[in-house]
Amino acid sequence: MLKYHRLVGEYRVYVDNRWLPWVSNANPEWMVSVQEKYDLGGTLDTRSTYAGNKGQNINGVEIHIFEENGTGGGTITPVGKYKIIPNVPFISQVFKYPTGCESVSTVMALQYAGVDMTVENFIDNYLDKGSNKSFDPNICFGGNPYSKSGYGCYAPVIKKALDRILKDSLLYAKEVQGKSIEYLCSEYIDRDIPVIFWATQYMAPPRKSTRIPYEGRYIQWISPMHCLLLVGYDDNHYIFNDPQEHALTYYSKESVQRAYDGLFQQAVVILNELNKPFNRNNYAALKTELVSCVENDLSWIQFLGRWHTSEEALDIVLTHDASITQICNTFGIQKGLLQTVFFREQKFIWFQDDAADTAVVASYNYDKDIEQWQSLSLAEQAVIPCPTKPVIYRHDCSTGLCQIFAATAIKAINFAIDQKIITDEKHYDKNDLKDLEFIWFKLKNDDAFNIKCGVLTLIYEAISTLGYRYDFQNYSNEQIAMLFTKYNSISNLPNDYGKDCTKWYKIFHKYNTN
Repeated sequence: MLKYHRLVGEYRVYVDNRWLPWVSNANPEWMVSVQEKYDLGGTLDTRSTYAGNKGQNINGVEIHIFEENGTGGGTITPVGKYKIIPNVPFISQVFKYPTGCESVSTVMALQYAGVDMTVENFIDNYLDKGSNKSFDPNICFGGNPYSKSGYGCYAPVIKKALDRILKDSLLYAKEVQGKSIEYLCSEYIDRDIPVIFWATQYMAPPRKSTRIPYEGRYIQWISPMHCLLLVGYDDNHYIFNDPQEHALTYYSKESVQRAYDGLFQQAVVILNELNKPFNRNNYAALKTELVSCVENDLSWIQFLGRWHTSEEALDIVLTHDASITQICNTFGIQKGLLQTVFFREQKFIWFQDDAADTAVVASYNYDKDIEQWQSLSLAEQAVIPCPTKPVIYRHDCSTGLCQIFAATAIKAINFAIDQKIITDEKHYDKNDLKDLEFIWFKLKNDDAFNIKCGVLTLIYEAISTLGYRYDFQNYSNEQIAMLFTKYNSISNLPNDYGKDCTKWYKIFHKYNTN
């Protein structure tokens, strides 16, 4: 097992019949951990690297040099099966950015992705910074990365800074929460995508330290917090560009796991845009090819019952291209999958769908009316007639752009929350009429939410129902046909919906990538 050997020095001086605080050129959090580990008395001055007071004689000096031995921290020959991303830039944070590990690690990732960025530019122009006395690390960096008195920040802050930097590029940042390190390696490292990774300095055991006050509550700071760039692994180690150390710094898997868990399993990656905005120059060719294919696939009953023409359905889909592109990029799914089911549902919206929506609205209105009537006194009820129950009484139906049932959306949302795919929703209960009503009306009236739930439904059916990997770009035609089938039915074999949609998907995908 690889060991690192580190000499850490702290010293203080005796002036005017008292010992002044310990000083060091080490990181403040490391100074704290050394003091606690070796039970040093006195206090720490984490802002200074020199001892003494101007104009006063020094009557004594106390110096402690500690050899820190731990698992990992050096460079060795990789063991067994390994993967190392080649040519990832390395930047040191030592001296210039004593608490800027997040910024330095992020700039390494940006430079690897081909973005012209310096650490100074990132810190000065893109990183949200606040007071080191009161801050939330999910909202801003606490203090100044150029100072030893700075604290740090968490993944959402880095994601927000990257969003600003990458907004006009074909790259985007993705926050990854709650995923295993094995997942990060298989999903990103194996694809030559380095991972901005939260852990601890030198993979020391995480511990609770300062409680930071912020807006009437306290945030527990975890020390000694650190951010590194994960660039590889072997059988025994995870390999990092550690801005406090050097390129290709090895740490044992056990120590990295402990540190990663202690910092809440958070990471950020920079990805290439999977989907681009639709090129309107392709419109005529897409329409010609798609309409021809669709019309050939229609049955006689579909010809009689269609509500939108193929051209109208296509135009509706393309009207929402910006939202589709953004949402599909957020979830790493090629937008042709969503465009296809969106198109299919718009193509075959019949008058029955409008009637079903009307019945659901009437049913919820009846529920409110009957509840209000039942709250009346008996005398009032004798005068005011009881509301009439609708002939068709139902609380759910497929609705909105992608024609989604509220119960289906709830199932997909809950799954996405449990899998840490989304963090901006709460769990809902499809058997709770209040939850069902809220989701149904949001599906009906909020187009962006409906599109998002269309994507989440595809994800749910692919991963939960069919057991596929979260790797949509590599699905076979058979897998895609089954995915479309499950979007519309419970069939265990590809049905006509799935087969037709697969052919239409190939056309959408062709013109999305041209």
